[in-house]
Amino acid sequence: MMNEPSIEKLTQNGVNRYQVCIATAKIAREIIDEYNAEAAKITAQAENGIAVKKPVHDDKPVKTAVQAIERGDYKIIVPEE
Repeated sequence: MMNEPSIEKLTQNGVNRYQVCIATAKIAREIIDEYNAEAAKITAQAENGIAVKKPVHDDKPVKTAVQAIERGDYKIIVPEE
């Protein structure tokens, strides 16, 4: 269960829960793609006999995405009606 940041805090700037959910999913997908690209690079290096250390990702992609939204690394753009 994710308690921090709260949904109320993330929806203060005129965005609704749906928009936060969609933005979080898109950012999490970017993070997963970065993880996969990094893993592919490490696998290629290992196959070529280069000693590499496998990276450790402590947090889940969704948690990282929510924290990035809270920090302001990403901005949720609300379309005008």
